[in-house]
Amino acid sequence: MKLRGRLALVLGLGVVPLAVGAAFVSVALRRAAVENAAAEIALARLEDDRDRCEATPETWPLPRRGRLRRALGLGIDGPRGRRGQRLHAYDASFESRNPEAPPFPPALREALESGDDVASTFDDRQVVVAVRMPWAEGPCAIAVVRRNTIGEPFRWSEALGLPLLVSVLAAGIAIVAAGPTVRRIRRLTAAVRTGAAAGQPVEARGSDEIAELGRAINDDRARIREHVATLERRDTALREYVANTTHDVLLPVSVLSGHLTAVRAAADAGRAPDREVVAGAMSEIEYLTNLVHNLSVAAKLDVGAPLVERHPLDLGTLVERVVARHTPVARQLSIALEHAIPETPLRVRADVTLVEQAIGNLVHNAVRHNRAGGHVAVVLDRSASGFVLSVMDDGPGMTDEELARALERGYRGEEARRRHPRGLGLGLAICRSVVDLHGWTLTLARRPEGGLEVVVRGSIDPG
Repeated sequence: MKLRGRLALVLGLGVVPLAVGAAFVSVALRRAAVENAAAEIALARLEDDRDRCEATPETWPLPRRGRLRRALGLGIDGPRGRRGQRLHAYDASFESRNPEAPPFPPALREALESGDDVASTFDDRQVVVAVRMPWAEGPCAIAVVRRNTIGEPFRWSEALGLPLLVSVLAAGIAIVAAGPTVRRIRRLTAAVRTGAAAGQPVEARGSDEIAELGRAINDDRARIREHVATLERRDTALREYVANTTHDVLLPVSVLSGHLTAVRAAADAGRAPDREVVAGAMSEIEYLTNLVHNLSVAAKLDVGAPLVERHPLDLGTLVERVVARHTPVARQLSIALEHAIPETPLRVRADVTLVEQAIGNLVHNAVRHNRAGGHVAVVLDRSASGFVLSVMDDGPGMTDEELARALERGYRGEEARRRHPRGLGLGLAICRSVVDLHGWTLTLARRPEGGLEVVVRGSIDPG
């Protein structure tokens, strides 16, 4: 059902009871007013004319203004007065001495006998009101007033017309007044349907409920678009991860397979494996491990902050774990890998997977791009505002151009390309992304002694 039809139905269901109730109240008020007026007239007249009524009850009431008015039947005293009213007196037994008085109405007699002082009845032609006088004896103990009601709406069905008409008019005005609201809702519906296809927000001007609905629709669309964008980023990151993993893992796996074949051939011949072959195999294994981790972290960073989880983390313990992981490879390459951490724990709130991979990349680069007999030092210390982590080496270092672009994703310096042509250039780019995500800073600089120094600074967890 449309809004206008529903509004008309609701108003109709509300108007009819209101009109009927108004008619009942109108009739009740009219009857009470007539009853009170008649009772006051009877009481005032009998109290004023009691002596004459009791003296001549057979002819009371008589006109006060001469025989002509009595002959013409005028005045409230006559059988039919100007207002169609007649007054008669009755004794305590409900009998009248006036032969012209009609019998006492049974319903009124029953009401007065039950203790009421005033009783009334209404029909289509007249209202009859009986009033018990303050005195209980005599021929004028009770007065009865009869008044014509022809043309007066004393029945609720007769009084219903005007309230019903007013209610119907009010309902009609309300339905017409709802027209602009209905049109705005229709425009909003059309804008929602059109904007859904075009991706445009709906118009939401004003401060009423319809404008609030438009703004809520826009907010909900924005959340949906954000959610869809997140899903698309995850899907893209997953596809790139699978593609990069498939392509870039095959080459080191092939090289590793060659090294293992050489080791097996030496074992079959009863010879000890060549040291260089074993070192090459370990290097490829370390490279594969770091590559897969970097691809995984890159995919996580590409998706964005929703997948980043921050927990309390002891940086000293993490540095020791990273150094221990890279020590066997450094030893095989004849590179001294050393570290230093504070005696007391140094805690931060961070994503342990991302931070561990970032520090691992720094150590991996320092070891892998160094020469035999070189040195790598990993130093963690406190600072006035938090912590300082330095990874230093005495390798070939970088040129000014390479330093300027080293943090770009996919960029690889000349030395890196010469030594390891299969690299993806993810290591330092991942470090920069992880550091930025945690609100830390990362700087690269050439050391005066030669080589490269990478410094990470950040705040510690106050808790």
